[in-house]
Formats: sequence, C-alpha cells, structure tokens
Amino acid sequence: MDRKFYDSKLLGSIIKVNRLLQNMSQTSLVEGICVPSYLSRIENAEIIPSVEVVNEIFKALNLEYYDDTEFIIENKQHFNDYIHALLEGELGLASELYETIKKDEKKLMSSPIIIEFLLVKYLRLVDSDQREEIESVDRLLDSILDYMDSDQLHIYMLYKGIDTRDVNRDFKKAEIYLKKAESEETTGKVHHELAKLYFEWGNMILALDYINKAQNLYSEEGNIMGLIAVNMIKGQIFVYENQYAIGIQYLTKCAKLFRRIKEPTYETYIYNHLAWAYILDGQLNQGLKVLDKCSKESVLLKQISKDLINPLSKGEKPLWYSDLKLIEDRLELQKISGKYHKLEEKYLELRRDELYRAMRKYKIIDDYRVK
Repeated sequence: MDRKFYDSKLLGSIIKVNRLLQNMSQTSLVEGICVPSYLSRIENAEIIPSVEVVNEIFKALNLEYYDDTEFIIENKQHFNDYIHALLEGELGLASELYETIKKDEKKLMSSPIIIEFLLVKYLRLVDSDQREEIESVDRLLDSILDYMDSDQLHIYMLYKGIDTRDVNRDFKKAEIYLKKAESEETTGKVHHELAKLYFEWGNMILALDYINKAQNLYSEEGNIMGLIAVNMIKGQIFVYENQYAIGIQYLTKCAKLFRRIKEPTYETYIYNHLAWAYILDGQLNQGLKVLDKCSKESVLLKQISKDLINPLSKGEKPLWYSDLKLIEDRLELQKISGKYHKLEEKYLELRRDELYRAMRKYKIIDDYRVK
C-alpha cells in the first residue's frame, strides 16, 4: 500500500470498521504486529503508521486496499445519484442504483469511500424491516462519527432521526438527531421530517411551522415530490385539528398529483390517510370507498381496521365486548408493531370512548372489566 493514498481518518475508519465487522478485538488483531494501544491511536486517527505495519494489519483483516481512480469516481457518482433519487422520492431509480452499488460492496469496504458506502447502505436498510442489519450498520457508523464531514453527518443524523421516530417511537431522541441534521445543513427534507415528528408527537403548531419552512425550501430546490408531500402533511394536520373539509381538500389534491406522476405506492399511502379523514368526518361509506382503492396494498391493510369499520358504517349495533377488545388490541398493535397511523389512532380512541360511554349508560362497564 502506498501511503499517499490515505490520510489518518480514512485509514482509521477502514481498519476500525472492518475489525468491528469481523468481531475482532484490538488485541487479537495486532498480535505479533504491534501493541493494542498503538492500534488504538491508528483507529483514532492520531497517527499514520509505517506502510509495513498497515500492510500487516490489512493482511490480518484479509483486506486489499482498493483505490482505483475510475472505480472511486464512478461509485461516488452512484452515491450522489442514489441520495438525490431518495430525497426526490424517485424510489424506483434509487433501488436500481443501489443494486449497482451493492455489487462492489467488498471493494468499497476497503476503499477511500467506505464512509459514503456505509451511509448509502444505512439509508437503504432504514426503509426495510431488516432490524438486525440496520443496527449493525448503525453501530459501525457510530464508531466513526468523528470522521464524517458536515454533509455525511447531515445525511446520517437525518435518517437516524427518521428511523428512531418511525420504529422506536422515541420522539425526544428523534428530535435530537433531526435537530443535529438541521444544524449541519438546512434542507426541505429535514424540515419536512421535523414536521412529521411534531405532528406525530401532537404538537400541531410546530408541525405547521416546519412544514411551511419545508414548502419554502422545496420551492427553492425545485423538489416536486417534496411539494406534494407538503400537501400530505398539511392535510393530516388539518384533519387532526378537526378541520376535516380543509384536510380532505389537501389530501385529495395529493392523490390527484400522485396519479399524474404514476407513483402507485405513494398513491395508496395517500388513499389510506384520505379514507381516515372521511371516517373522522363521519362519512364512513365514503371512507370505505376510498379504502377499496388501496386494498391491494397488504402492508397498508395492516393499518386499517376494516373489520371494525364495516359494521359501524352499516349502523349495526356494537358488539360491546368484542368491538371494544378489537379497538384496544388495535391500539396496542400500533405501539408494538411500528405500523403507526395517527389518524386511525384518533378514530379508534374516539370509538373506544364512545363505547365506554354507551356501556356505562347500559350499566355493563363493570361486567366488561370483570371479563
């Protein structure tokens, strides 16, 4: 290995990440090469050792430093295109680009662009249910946090915040990550995600403030998908604030725009929210009609209590115990599954309270509690 191809942070990140990935201690890695404290200084980017020592460490890790100029330039372009496609909502293109990138994973893990690759991999995994692998890559990135530049830190904190909010439902910690991302770079995307955070946290004033900021930045950036998403969040906010007519207008506009750009996944997502807006407005039959438009999306069906809504829409008499149990089970499922839908939660809570009131009226609430 020629020393001119790496700096201390780059060398430290390659060795540290690959050592952790292979579950090796510092002591076991450098046995017969150097003392562990010397490796610690290498990994902490405090020194650049001799070429001989680096070669021995790479040999112990079964790595070959890969720094072909054309390879680096080509993959950097792939990384930029992938992140741009992701931020612009072009999921099909992002998926294709990632498959191209993934083919060279082994080379990328011992190259000067290892941090960029790990970030791309993390972004890809965050949108999946591969929790063990997500957490593994997250630990690797955390271990080299100090080696990231401002752009890298912005992207990492942004998606770490999204993952913490959507999966762990830890709003306070998610706010810390998203605010850190905002401090590194102010973008429409980070304001958009902060708006979603505050909406789900129940702070509609901050949610509306941040979604308006996102709208201004998306306009400057020319991000069409972002501007469409702004209508989505605004619709949700107005619905949650009981301004159903305005909320339905925003969500209907969103659905029409997604039909034009032919994004069926997003369109189904919008229909899901639009259906719950109608349901909250008391238009149960209209809500069911909208739900039918997204009935082929099995993931979203997990978020929809059609078994509960159908009898209610037909005016059938509630089955006290079974309906109440269904509602409470549904609310509990949202908490533990990560399939969170705030408008549905609000509706279910309203129905639960209504059933409680009815049961008290008919003096059967005590009987239910005994059961």
